[in-house]
Amino acid sequence: MADKLRPEFAKTGIPEATIDELIEAAVESCRAMDWSADLMACYEGVADANELNSCQKLMTTEQSDDVSRRMMDVISRMSALPPPPPTP
Repeated sequence: MADKLRPEFAKTGIPEATIDELIEAAVESCRAMDWSADLMACYEGVADANELNSCQKLMTTEQSDDVSRRMMDVISRMSALPPPPPTP
């Protein structure tokens, strides 16, 4: 999954360190919420990030809420960071 998410996140201009945090948040949710083998197989089988939404239907409400919360926590921290200084 990470190899499919990374290039999609990078296209948005999200810093590499934040991309790492987003991927780690998804992995942590997978472990904590005991994602099913079918769900994991779905994520492994997608060709690109556009297909990832089709896997969400295999999540329980609790799993979906958990991964969304974790991702939003990362995004919120990213939004709270000051902008980088201008380059000379």
